[in-house]
Amino acid sequence: MDQNTSMPQAPSEPMGMPEHPMRHHRAAHQPRENKGGGWKIAFIVLVILLVAGGIGGYFIKKSVIGDKGSYVKSENSSAWQAVFLTNGQVYFGHLKERTAKYPLLADIYYLQVNQQNLQSGDQNANTNTNSDAAQPQISLIKLGEELHGPKDEMYIAKDQILFWEDLKDDSKVVQAIKDYKK
Repeated sequence: MDQNTSMPQAPSEPMGMPEHPMRHHRAAHQPRENKGGGWKIAFIVLVILLVAGGIGGYFIKKSVIGDKGSYVKSENSSAWQAVFLTNGQVYFGHLKERTAKYPLLADIYYLQVNQQNLQSGDQNANTNTNSDAAQPQISLIKLGEELHGPKDEMYIAKDQILFWEDLKDDSKVVQAIKDYKK
């Protein structure tokens, strides 16, 4: 066979020369291209979390604080409030400076419950019901009449107030306060 008529062969690389440099370059960088897309996913997840947190914060603020921008509608100085404390005590008065660290309660009243145990010499007369003998006596007490003579206002730590509520003018407590003031 003639050498000129043989099939063309790919040129052989000289000995000692590496393979084509572009083949190594692409193979070395291909895994890095896959890792580079991870930051995009992390960024998208971060944006989604921030948007969800913002929306959640908005609805929490709206439900807790309300549309007015404050959890206090208005301070009606003539309205009576019942203030319930974390220690179980309840005071009645005019709650002022409601957003302060120490809201002020003025013109204060509270309820005092006294258990009256009546003991009669006749045991048989008391056999029908014992509930009549143990009826609690509830008294409305004006703050300031105690032995130590406090002023008729009280600053209460905000974190000690469980909740407060406005009282209606026809409530029994407001009527008792009005009767006391007469």
